[in-house]
Amino acid sequence: MKRTALVALVAATALVATTSVASACAMRKRPVVAVVAQSELQQGEAAEARGELRTAIRHYERAMNAQGPAAERAQAALRAGLLHAKAGKAARAEARFARAAELAPDAATLRAVASAQRGVGDVAGARAALTRALAVDAVAAADVHAELAVLEAAAGDRAAAERHLTRARVGGASAEAVVAAERALGGEAEVAKADVATLRL
Repeated sequence: MKRTALVALVAATALVATTSVASACAMRKRPVVAVVAQSELQQGEAAEARGELRTAIRHYERAMNAQGPAAERAQAALRAGLLHAKAGKAARAEARFARAAELAPDAATLRAVASAQRGVGDVAGARAALTRALAVDAVAAADVHAELAVLEAAAGDRAAAERHLTRARVGGASAEAVVAAERALGGEAEVAKADVATLRL
């Protein structure tokens, strides 16, 4: 009995020791992984600035898939998506944009994703991203409605654009956002005559 108990105690002690060592190693690795993700993002930006787009994509996708701050990984995914779109690889671009929205589903990231999607002609994707942005951040809702007004005006749906513009005005969107929406609807002359301050109801 005593021998059995002693064996069990030794085994338990060994298990705890092994777990502690593994935890310590994991804790040591976490900051390193985060630094690697940040480094890959920076290398991607440097490569993009030099015009080395394939290298930039490779670094961005490494950063996107590494562990680390969600905002940095989302930024890397967004940059990779834009470069894929520039290379004419629409499916890959859409996948990276979706990944960015998944990594950091906050209003700022969703609006950046929508802007990128609109830039590559993906109106449906941009609309979906902005609609999600409305749901996650009530504070930014007015400016998001202004962006939706611009999007719908470009898509040819004037009625939807005007509805979003009204919501932007009533919600207190920034003057710049309202002016951009007015211009998208062809209202430059009216905006030029108006006191911009009155647009913030």
